[in-house]
Amino acid sequence: MKADTLFYNARAYTLDDSNPVADTVAVAGNKILYVGNEAASQAFRTPNTKLIDCGQKTLLPGLIDSHFHLFTGSRITNGVEIRGLKDLAKVRDAVREYAKQNPQEPWILA
Repeated sequence: MKADTLFYNARAYTLDDSNPVADTVAVAGNKILYVGNEAASQAFRTPNTKLIDCGQKTLLPGLIDSHFHLFTGSRITNGVEIRGLKDLAKVRDAVREYAKQNPQEPWILA
């Protein structure tokens, strides 16, 4: 299969320990054909392949959206869940219970 689009001169993070960063990604339709070095990617090129010079910019893997919010994301997975609590007494109870169950935590995030 030949590539419709070839992204080159990139820093493509592969999440593969044996090849963590590649400089070229070849794509046909909605399929990634190749991730690796530019020289080997020539096998996927045709005169009609759209070439995109990434200018050493970063490419991240993602099915739809590969960004995240570092601090918001960490709060979602750590700390006290207080969304939906309607009064201060319930918030206090939730925080106290979390502190009791997690004495090793230096901070309580809510």
